[in-house]
Amino acid sequence: MNMNKLDRRQIIDAAKKTCTLDDLVGHRYCAANANFLFDFDITPECIMNGREDVLQKNSNIFRHGVCHGNSEVVGILNLSKCKLNHHPPGVTIPFFWVLHANGVIKFVLDPELPEEMALRHTRLDSLNEEDTQKNISHTNRHGCFCLGILRPDGSIDRYNRWAEDLYFYYTIFRQNNYEL
Repeated sequence: MNMNKLDRRQIIDAAKKTCTLDDLVGHRYCAANANFLFDFDITPECIMNGREDVLQKNSNIFRHGVCHGNSEVVGILNLSKCKLNHHPPGVTIPFFWVLHANGVIKFVLDPELPEEMALRHTRLDSLNEEDTQKNISHTNRHGCFCLGILRPDGSIDRYNRWAEDLYFYYTIFRQNNYEL
């Protein structure tokens, strides 16, 4: 199936329904491209708590634009608390994943990240410099530029520029899970 030919509605309709945070917890891995490989464990400690200040200051960015009125937020994971495998100590993933009941995952770059680091991570999540500029413009208009879809098999398909010029970027696979 060529995911690039699907429209946003078809992509969302293919997502797992009635999701819970348990659907995200477990060992995950991805090879987005030759320069972007990651392997990490999402444990119950990643479930958002203790950062209510961030949630309150930035509550508008934690609800995905494709979910308006359609799906409630199930929960938020703080990926900076994930265990990264095969990375030097101190390296973290500065993103939050906001899971909606309809299987949509909003990838939110930590709003407290310094601008230089935010730009670096946007570049890592882009194909090239032109793509980086498109993603920055999309973020400025919509609060984020990426869309995750939790598939029924537990994998997550990641797309960029969900509001326009939508394209498939990579898949994050789930190897196993932990109990919450």
